[in-house]
This record gives sequence, C-alpha cells and structure tokens, in this order.
Amino acid sequence: MNDTYGHEAGDKALRHITAVYRTIFRSGALFARYGGEEFIIGLPGASIREAGEVAERLRTALEGEPLGNGTAGEFIPITASFGAAQYAGAHDKVDSFMFIHRLFSLPTSNCRTCYID
Repeated sequence: MNDTYGHEAGDKALRHITAVYRTIFRSGALFARYGGEEFIIGLPGASIREAGEVAERLRTALEGEPLGNGTAGEFIPITASFGAAQYAGAHDKVDSFMFIHRLFSLPTSNCRTCYID
C-alpha cells in the first residue's frame, strides 16, 4: 500500500480497516495491530468454526468496501487473509502463537484472500 499509494494512503487504510472491523465484531473481541499490515483478532470463547465465520465476514466486508483514495472516483481494493488458532490452556500458549506467526510469514501471493485453520 505505502509503496504504491504513499504513506498517507497506508495510514488511511489502517483507519478504514478499523472502521470496517467495528461494524462486525462484538464487544469483548480484541483487535490489535501485530505488524505493518498484520492484525490479531482475539475472540474469547469462540470455536475455530466461529472464528472462520467471523474472518469470512470481515474479509467480504473489506472486499465490499474499497478504500476511497480521495482522487475523483478512485478506490483501492483491500484484500485480507486469515488464519485461526484456538488456545487450549496453559500448555498451548507457544504452539498457538507460533502457528499464527507462521501464517504471517506466508507470502501474500499464495493467499491473497483466504482463511486457513
């Protein structure tokens, strides 16, 4: 985003993603920026299936609401890829985190708009 449209557009995209997120997620969900373009969504009490459904709702909402670039009629498509891990107790902390971290390491060309569990 920043390389193609500039840092101002990148900042606007972060605000846009957050605004779309707020229309979908219930209170109590955690939404945090993990890296440059990565976010973590915590869904306390949700199953992997429910997390997948939520991810798909957010993915399609972002796809359906491209970012207005301020130029007459120009819109920038926002794509998203998701992975899910379920925390299974104290012994599982490292495994769940490492799974999520590996997902962020996938080249986006392999998974431009998808969900992996």
